Amino acid sequence: MPGIGMKVVAKGPLFERGDKIVEDVTNELIQFLLETAEQHLDNMLRPPPGVYIGDQTNKYTKSTGNYRRHITSKRKHLSGFVHDGNVLYGPWLEGVGSRNKTSNFRGHFHFRKTRQQIIRKDGPKAAKRFTHKLIKRLGG
Repeated sequence: MPGIGMKVVAKGPLFERGDKIVEDVTNELIQFLLETAEQHLDNMLRPPPGVYIGDQTNKYTKSTGNYRRHITSKRKHLSGFVHDGNVLYGPWLEGVGSRNKTSNFRGHFHFRKTRQQIIRKDGPKAAKRFTHKLIKRLGG
C-alpha cells in the first residue's frame, strides 16, 4: 500500500515537561501536515480541466476519480499516515508494484513526490509556524 508516514520527534527541555499545551500544538502540526499531504496528492491526481482519460471501451470517458477518493489519513498520538486505502492498483500507479518491472509503465510516484514536498518545503515552514504558536500559548 503506497503511503506516507509521519512521526514527530520532539526533543529538548520544553518537550520533556510533558505539558498538555505542547502535546496539543504538536498534534495540530501533525494534522496540518497530513491535510497538506492529502491536498497535494489530490491536486496531483486531478486531471486538468477538459482532459478526458480514455479506456479500452470508450476513449472519451472522463476519469471517475476512484483512486483519488480513496486517499485518506490516520492520526494517532504524535504520528500520522496518509495512504491509498489499499486500492488494488495503487502500488502499480505509484511504481512499486511487481507489474512495473515487466511493463513499460514505471509509475507516477505521487506519494514519493508528496513526501519530498513535505520534507523540503511544507514541513520546515509548518514547524516554524507551529513553534511560534507554541511559544505564544506558553506565554512567551
